[in-house]
This record gives sequence, structure tokens and C-alpha cells, in this order.
Amino acid sequence: MILFDDLLPDLLVDVDGCPELTAISHLRRAARAFCEQTHVWTVTLDPFQTQTGVAGYVLALPDGASVVRISQADVGDDRKVDLLDVEDARSAQSTGRQRPYVWFHAGQFFIGPVPTRAVPVTLQLSLKPSTAAEGLPDWIAEDHAETLREGAKQTLFAMAKKDWTDLTAAQVAAERFGAACNAAAFNKTKGQAKIRRRRPTMY
Repeated sequence: MILFDDLLPDLLVDVDGCPELTAISHLRRAARAFCEQTHVWTVTLDPFQTQTGVAGYVLALPDGASVVRISQADVGDDRKVDLLDVEDARSAQSTGRQRPYVWFHAGQFFIGPVPTRAVPVTLQLSLKPSTAAEGLPDWIAEDHAETLREGAKQTLFAMAKKDWTDLTAAQVAAERFGAACNAAAFNKTKGQAKIRRRRPTMY
């Protein structure tokens, strides 16, 4: 993990007079927004077993991480089960839907219909730093440090009545951050498409 503190020196050069704690808070906010928009931080959790009669489960996430979305869920023999939002999940529950579905809400992973036996579950998740995270994975910081600093500058420069307030610079940083997020999301999608198209080598 690389700490947000490690990204401060190059940021504070541009945001003169900004307290370190304030800068760290805005770096964290930028990192969360970056991960939400790009889904670059994707992990596959170790499989776990459901419990009979239990629908909700607390997931063992990496330290300092929170869930953006479920990208894929395999439940027992059912591969790539339907991923629902909370409203659709409630509708599925009320109608007694029997085809498996999953959703994430209030920090818990849920399976519907309620399991009647123990089966293995494998999840692929899109993650972001939690609101209390002190840093983020090395590779994200190393590959996207400048993008995160632009995201932090966007909101720092937009703060009202500060020594470093600069609305023009905030707009420039916002445009750079948005463009970098779009590029990272595109590269992520392109990489996934290449994996899907790959075929086994024939001997």
C-alpha cells in the first residue's frame, strides 16, 4: 500500500498553504471517485460457503477497501448469476423469484432466494478506498498518481475563501481528471475485451 501522505509533496507545491490533513482528505476523495468511475481496482475474493437459511454475508475485503459494485458472482453451479440493485432485489423477493440473484446493500452481500443448503460462492468485486482509508494499492498510486493529484486539486482549488482558492485552476484540474478517468475506464474495458476474445492455443 502507498499512503496518501506519500502523494502530498507534489500536490502541495501547487496548492500552497493547504494543510496536510485537508490535502489528504481531498486525495482520498479523488481516489474514491477515480475508482468509482473507472473500476480499475477489481479483485476476486476467495470462495466462501453459504449457510442454510442465511441470505446476508459480511465480505472479507482488503484492508481500507469498500465495495463499488459486484462485477460477477458464481453461486454453486450457477455461473454469472444476475446482479440486481436493491429495488430490483426487493421486487424479486416479493414475487418469489427462484432464479438465483445477488445484490450488495449496507455493507453486506445478499443472495436470493435464501439458500436452502451450503454452496460455494465466488465473487469478483470493483473496489474503492473506504472513507477512512490511509492509502491505496501500490499499482494504482504508481500508475495514476498524477490523476489523483488532479482530482484533489479540482476540489481544493474550488474551496471558498482559502489562500489557495483558484476557480480557473479548479476547472482545468477537473477537465484533466475527467479525461484521465475516461482513458483509464476505456483501457480497463479494452483489456477485459481482449481477455474475453482470447482462445486457448491448439497443439
